[in-house]
Amino acid sequence: MKKIAILASIPFFIKAHLDQHIFYLAKKNYKITIITNTDSIINRYKNRKNIQIINVNFKRKISILNDILCLFKLFYIFIINRFDIIHSYTPKVGLLTSISSKLSFNKNRIHTFTGQHWINDKKYKKKLYMFFDWLIIKLNSNCYADSFSQITFLINEGICKENDINVINNGSVGGVDFNIFNKKLYNSIKIKNDLGISLNLKVIIFVGRVNKDKGIFNLINSIINLNTKFHRYCLLIIGPLDLKNSEEKENFYKIKKKYPNIIKYYDYSDNISKYLSVSDLFCLPSTREGFGTSVIEAAAMKVSVLVSNIYGLNEIVNKNNGYLLDSIDNAEIETKIEYIFQDNHNKRLFIENLYKDIKDKYNSIDILSKLENNYLYLLNK
Repeated sequence: MKKIAILASIPFFIKAHLDQHIFYLAKKNYKITIITNTDSIINRYKNRKNIQIINVNFKRKISILNDILCLFKLFYIFIINRFDIIHSYTPKVGLLTSISSKLSFNKNRIHTFTGQHWINDKKYKKKLYMFFDWLIIKLNSNCYADSFSQITFLINEGICKENDINVINNGSVGGVDFNIFNKKLYNSIKIKNDLGISLNLKVIIFVGRVNKDKGIFNLINSIINLNTKFHRYCLLIIGPLDLKNSEEKENFYKIKKKYPNIIKYYDYSDNISKYLSVSDLFCLPSTREGFGTSVIEAAAMKVSVLVSNIYGLNEIVNKNNGYLLDSIDNAEIETKIEYIFQDNHNKRLFIENLYKDIKDKYNSIDILSKLENNYLYLLNK
């Protein structure tokens, strides 16, 4: 039985992006080891056939002492287990894994890039993180990115050459499962009532980590402004809080408390499709994305899409299947939202066009099959 280690900094990433990978490969009789900083989310993988879990206390931000301890622990894990493939995701875990797996002489060392968090960082900090990404590429035997436009960006930044990184299938880490993301499975009126949302309101949804880089405060302020004259819109926010400081957290909870009927926050959910089923518009005014997984999930649920015109998102959404933001300032977001709800003909056409694009390019079963084929190629070399 071939042994595959899958590593990421937090269980949220594993559940959101790698859930199908894990069960698909385990069912195919690979021995899967999940290595992460465990919490309650990871419980779904306990006591499952061909799946084991190893806890490593990864921290997302730089913590020198803890990072060194994690590096030694990974080295020990890799020496003891002798995995056939080691596949890392998320930036810092990718760096620690690439160093420890190289030093422990593991043959097949893979990292998948899912975006560059350093885009908005200041000069010296940005240079440091760029060096880390360059090092990850040099130390691993194979690297992937979850979008073609991300590879172009990395090449333009001088971090890699054209053949250093590949994309599996057409992009995305895990694609979308159309058996789960199926609008016909849900009673939207009942769910709206359960969530306390007035049937008269248009529902706009944000799905992802709740942080400033994702444009969450711009979106919140836009919804509040749009509701000053007429109570027309409700914003659903689904995802774990990832705000940098106590001031941002305090501001977020203050707004949520002040506008309970139009700003509804539901934290992490393992049933995103339920919330998408009552949504009229998906909005992601982000400043950085490797690939918009939540975008293709919204498209599979036949929800209109409004996203930033940046790499990772404009690879999915274009002028023929959705709406793009030229900037993420409040006025632009407000104008586009009002326009979309008046643009009935194109809105319906775009929904169908994007649904078709997603089904053709990002069906999860196609991506999982291609990933396994890549693994088999490496194992048989």
